[in-house]
Amino acid sequence: MQARIIGSNSTAALLFSDQRAGAEILAALEASPAVSGAYIISARGEPLASYQRGSSNAATALPQASPGADLRFVDVREEVQANGCIIGNATIRASLAPLYRRLAAFAAYTLLVAAGSYGLAWLLVRRMRRMRAPGRAAPASPGPRRSRHRPAQP
Repeated sequence: MQARIIGSNSTAALLFSDQRAGAEILAALEASPAVSGAYIISARGEPLASYQRGSSNAATALPQASPGADLRFVDVREEVQANGCIIGNATIRASLAPLYRRLAAFAAYTLLVAAGSYGLAWLLVRRMRRMRAPGRAAPASPGPRRSRHRPAQP
């Protein structure tokens, strides 16, 4: 989604080869913590503008040919068109670290709920076994039990 927004906003910057406008467009990615780098690239393959978060060198390593993914990041490329002609593209590299953090939190929460459920089930079973343990008074019954079978004859 962000690559599409950056791509559509960078049409004028690409048409007029305005590097300053391209840099201003990419600076908006500062608000998205997952984005580690981005490029606006002309149809000739020349970088018009780039963005790099902090001291990471992710933006310099962005592929210019095609989008891709790794265990640490995902690259998304959006073609920029004007009058039906491709005039360049916008490529964004987003870190997968926030996704992994959310996944770890979800897994921890799930394990916590499962452990709590297991503990509760164990306590209930333990209590039920104590109620039926030998030596404890049996629940009240209507009277002595009689066997339906006759004793075996010698």
